[in-house]
Amino acid sequence: MPRPTAPTRAGFTLIEMIVTLIVLAIVSAIILPRLGGNRDREFDLVTDRVADLLMMYAQRESLGRRPIGLWLDAANHRLVLTVVGEDAQAGGRQAAWMLDAFVRPVVLPEDVVVLDVQADGESIDVSQYPLQTEPGENRPSIAIILEGPSEVVTVALASHALAPVKVRGDSYHNYLGGPVDLDAAGRDREDW
Repeated sequence: MPRPTAPTRAGFTLIEMIVTLIVLAIVSAIILPRLGGNRDREFDLVTDRVADLLMMYAQRESLGRRPIGLWLDAANHRLVLTVVGEDAQAGGRQAAWMLDAFVRPVVLPEDVVVLDVQADGESIDVSQYPLQTEPGENRPSIAIILEGPSEVVTVALASHALAPVKVRGDSYHNYLGGPVDLDAAGRDREDW
């Protein structure tokens, strides 16, 4: 004689559905803010890379023998350092601008816009021709104004400085550091 079988369930119970929705809500509450914060962190990295590029600009200008330039490659959405190449077949005369092989270009994400590039406070278009500095001449103060997903940051390099500062609202970050009053900064318990 065949045994009676228990009825099979065709779906989920209400309790199982509620527990599943609660778990999904908790997971999304953890993940979504991190995804939104990634864009801000990516913008911070881009501004740091632009600051590094300006630092290399200052070092190349102060230590190099060839003119150095800062150029916005609008077609590839990147900032690059350029140098004037030497054409050996033309008797050592200067040739056209070429990318600095030792400095990696700063690729800008699609949501980052170069609002302005300034030399000594005047806006210049570095997408047509690089901002050029000759070795041994006075370098202009340079400011690159970048707009990210939620803020505008200025990366500035003073004419006499080797390291830029990043200006965000009322605060700035000096890339070479310098003396810091740990008590005044609220960092009196840090190791130094």
